[in-house]
This record gives sequence, structure tokens and C-alpha cells, in this order.
Amino acid sequence: TKEEKFLFGLKTQGIKLGLKRTTQLLEFCDNPHKNYFTVQIVGTNGKGSTLSMISSILLEAGISVGTYTSPHLVDFKERIKVNNIKITSKYIHDFIHIHKKEIINIEATFFEVMTVLATNYFYDKKVDIALLETGLGGQYDSTTACHSDMYVFTEISKDHHHLLGNEIYDIAKNKARAITHKAPCISSSQDKVVKLELDEQASQYDISINYIDNKTLKHYDISLYGNHQNINANLAVKVVEDLSNNFNISSENIVLGLKNTYWPGRFHKLNLNPMVLFDVCHNETSIITFLESVEK
Repeated sequence: TKEEKFLFGLKTQGIKLGLKRTTQLLEFCDNPHKNYFTVQIVGTNGKGSTLSMISSILLEAGISVGTYTSPHLVDFKERIKVNNIKITSKYIHDFIHIHKKEIINIEATFFEVMTVLATNYFYDKKVDIALLETGLGGQYDSTTACHSDMYVFTEISKDHHHLLGNEIYDIAKNKARAITHKAPCISSSQDKVVKLELDEQASQYDISINYIDNKTLKHYDISLYGNHQNINANLAVKVVEDLSNNFNISSENIVLGLKNTYWPGRFHKLNLNPMVLFDVCHNETSIITFLESVEK
């Protein structure tokens, strides 16, 4: 549609730092993100897998879930789903039609518009919980403008050097700055340098981060292959246990949710003979992890 063409045309704006445009667009839409519980997922690797596990568990518990992820594999509408069902072209058409003038005036980028579109869709679909995957970094990512009710950090390692810096502490500092107010914060086990940056940022808001200890990981029966996925599963379970203070989630929901998680492109078997594996690993850490899984 011409609205979808307009949306993709915004990609020529490239990446612009800052939260001002997202905040303005959210205000134009009456701040839809304030009407449900939001969880922001930040990190380098495992964000999508962890998010899909949390979502699967919540769906088993009968909780309505909005998921915002990026990038997409086949269709850009995969990025915005409610209860695993993609947003419709009609909804996108109507949203762009209503807000086109504002989008042009504030010179919003593709990702900024997609973020606000997602939050608006989640509000209209009356979700209980929205899971927002951070696109890049944390400090300037448009999901950070949504002031989430919970922060989740997956493993942080080197990625997107041209935007986040060459050193791990630069990258960690940027991602840590997703923390902008007091809210519960749960994290995978992190490198010492990364932990220092996260703790320093959290302490400004009187937050004590709840870290997963890799020495006491539980073993879960999960549909996604690889040792790293068990780390993601432990993080997902910790998040869900925290959410169970506000929502009704049973241990059976956790078991079934992990078993039924579907997240394509992660050690994804496309063919058995010959064996064809598809994996979206795109940085040093994830490539090493993929190769270790292949060897195993």
C-alpha cells in the first residue's frame, strides 16, 4: 500500500539519536504505553529468544501479550504481534493515514514510527503486558521512551561498534542507560566490566539488579537448541516469576511455555538430508556460540 511505501521511505532518514521524536509521537497518540504493563528487553544476544520464551509462558497462562521485535525475517509485520498474531496491513494503513502529517513534521525515523505504532496497537488490542525488544543500544533507543515497568538485560557483548563504541564498557554504558527510572531489573550473568556499568546506572535510581548466577542454572526442557538457550530460559523464568506478583502464572505454564516456544532463525533446521541449519548470528559472540552448538 502507499502507506507502507511511505513507512519504508522513512528508512532514508537513517538512524537518528535521541528520544525526542518518539516522545512527541507518543504524546500525539495520548501515550498509549501507559495503559498496560511494559517490559523492556535490552542486551546484545538472546533478546528475541528470551522475549519469545516469556511471551510463550504468558500465553500459556492466558495473559494477553503484545510483542515488539526487530528485525523481521520475511514480513515487516512480524515485528508487531498480539498473542502471536501479526498486525494487519489495515491497521498500519489507518495509523499512517491519521498521523502522516505529524510524522513528516517531526522527521521521525522508521524505527521510531514502528515503536509508537506498536504501543498504539497494543492499547487498541487491550493487551495485559507488552514486551519491547530494544533495537540498538539503550540510551537513545525509541523503546526507552516508553518508560517500562520492568527492565530485562540479556548478555551484553560487542556489537554495532560504529554507533555504540569499540570498547565493551562503551557498549555497556549505552545499554545501561536504558534505565531511566526506578523499576524492577533482572539480568543475565554479565562480564565484570558490564556489571559495573549496569550497577552504576541502576544505583542512580536506587535499583538493585537481580542477576542470574550461571553456577546455579536450572535445566529446562526447551524447544530452542543450544546451551545459551538454557541461560535465556533461566532469565525468562526469573522474569515470569517476578511478573507472577501481579499476574496469575503457574509452574505448569512455565514448563509448557518453554516447551512450546517457537522462534525461527535460531539454530533452525531447514532440512535434514543434507543437514541445513539457519541461524541469524551476526556478531562475534553469537557466531562462536553457533559454532559450538554445531560441533556439539
